[in-house]
Amino acid sequence: MIKLFVSDLDGTLLNHGKSISSENKQAILEAQERGTRIVLATGRGLDSTLAYAKELQMDRFGGYLVLNNGQQFYDMATDKLRTNGVINDRDARKAYKVAQEFGLQLVISSQHGLMFYTPKALLPARAFYRILNAMLPYFGFIFKRFSFTNIFGFLRAHHIHMIKSDEDIVGEFQKIGFAHISSKLLKSEPELRVRLGQDFELFRVGDLWLDAAPKGISKLTGIQQVMALHQIDPHEVMTVGDSHNDYTMIHAFPLGIAMGNADPEIKEVAAEVTLTNVQHGVAAIIRKHILTQS
Repeated sequence: MIKLFVSDLDGTLLNHGKSISSENKQAILEAQERGTRIVLATGRGLDSTLAYAKELQMDRFGGYLVLNNGQQFYDMATDKLRTNGVINDRDARKAYKVAQEFGLQLVISSQHGLMFYTPKALLPARAFYRILNAMLPYFGFIFKRFSFTNIFGFLRAHHIHMIKSDEDIVGEFQKIGFAHISSKLLKSEPELRVRLGQDFELFRVGDLWLDAAPKGISKLTGIQQVMALHQIDPHEVMTVGDSHNDYTMIHAFPLGIAMGNADPEIKEVAAEVTLTNVQHGVAAIIRKHILTQS
């Protein structure tokens, strides 16, 4: 019997418009009514995830959020947020220097807001950030479904700072992201893993982003915390995802499910492949394995 259902957000539960289809929503509501606990496991932060969880009534049913690729863990029933690990400023500065060397956009997230480094080749993007930040207090509602601004909980960030030198990077951080066009990031990724792999967990998220989480932390970290709280065994867990940051949670369980639009390496380790995110693949797999349970 499946007691715990874990879903990624972008590319999995969400369609291309960054919304939950009525089919997916109904299936998750029915699963919760039958006693299955729901976890949303995502690379996003709390601010850009919470609205989706409330839409699914996870606060009423006692669901959980695994955030920033496992760096944070949020209990919907108790409104408690737990931090599983942080990135220190020494490692963040190392990431900044690597981003400089390879000419990559860098975004550093903390509880205080966001820090950006933009290489010269991408200076027009820096102007975009400044304009967008100025507009958000007045027109934030326009961007609520705009995926780029949601990546680090952009809409609710209290502070945005442009990094001018490594002396600007002080404190503890939740997550770091590297970004560029697909070909540039793909070319840089192997060397980034060599240079930063001892200090970070690195996850490819789509074609344009590479996430860096605290060492030893992944989505599996948060899922195991839920399992311990409710004494749930691995064979009672179903996970579904599409990207490299879902690898650990797909590979770890007998019923790890890949989306039809998933990366090839995710499909290779999955027990099964469902439909794509635009075909309501989450609803299809819930109907097959959970709503048919006696």
